[in-house]
This record gives sequence, structure tokens and C-alpha cells, in this order.
Amino acid sequence: MSRIKIFTLFSMMCVSLSSCKTYICPEFDDSLLDKQWIPFYLNDSIYYSSNANDTLMFVVIRYKVEDPVKYQNSKECFYPSSYSTNEINGISISESSNSLSVSFGNDKEYYNPWWTGIVENDNRSHSESNKEFNGVIYSFVFEVEDLSGNRRIDRFVKAGYHGIIEFHDKDTGLTWTQVTNTSR
Repeated sequence: MSRIKIFTLFSMMCVSLSSCKTYICPEFDDSLLDKQWIPFYLNDSIYYSSNANDTLMFVVIRYKVEDPVKYQNSKECFYPSSYSTNEINGISISESSNSLSVSFGNDKEYYNPWWTGIVENDNRSHSESNKEFNGVIYSFVFEVEDLSGNRRIDRFVKAGYHGIIEFHDKDTGLTWTQVTNTSR
């Protein structure tokens, strides 16, 4: 190959490589979060009332936003987040949008509860787009139940933008329903 051809080929490669820019996700800003799946911030309170008229108030004591994940061949970025609450009567709540998991206290995590109709890691979920629940219409509702019989919290309901709106404590027989929350 002549030097001119090699130089031309090399130049074309350099130009083509330099014209390909890697998209970099913008720095984190609260408005970039998808609050549909993780609707709580640090120090938010989440209130529940039981079918025996008891109340629980969980406080978000850990909140984390992880490094952004860029969707392949796109300029869209995903900012995975997670939270955990304080523990009351052996129950705490943790959710992660990165691992798509929900856990209650020391129970085994529920993985992929958002994949409807699939039995995944000994839990099953069912979803509905708009569902009335305790007089309120929610969108993106997922009802998840334990199939192993080994979890204390054997059933929960999660709604988009509201988090866990109900859970059942197998040990006490109580069903806890979210009353209000101070999420933003």
C-alpha cells in the first residue's frame, strides 16, 4: 500500500473516531429522579394504620442516589435510588430501583415484584394500571405475595408515586394500610 493510501485511511479513521461523542449523563438533580418507583426522601414519614386501629410511623433514615446508568444507544439516563426506614416492632421497609427489590426487616428480599404475572424467586406479582384501593384510585398497582411461606410480610401492594400502600404481617395477622405520607 502506498503511503498516501495509508495516510488517507489513517486520517479517515481519526476523523470518524473523533466525531463519535460519548453521551455523558448530566449531574444529578432532584428533577431527574423517577419518583414513580422510589417516592421518598431522607426524613420523610410514612404512616400506616392496621385493621386493629393501631398506627405505625416509619421514617426514611437512609436515602441514596447511585451513579447514573445510561440507556444503550440513547441520551436517556437512569438515576437508581433506594431508601430504608427505621425499624418498628421488627419491621422496616427498604426499596431499591436499581436491583428492583423490596424488603421488610430481616425477611428475604422480594426481587422483581414489578414483572407482572411472573413467579420470580418465590414471589408472584399481579398488576393493574388503574385500581381503586381503599377509596383512592392508584395507577401502576402491583400486588405481590410470598410463595415460600418463609417471610413475615407475606403480601404487599405497591403503587406508583406512593410506595408500599399496604402490607400483611403474617406473625400478627395485621394488615397495614398507608394513611398519608410527607413525600414530595
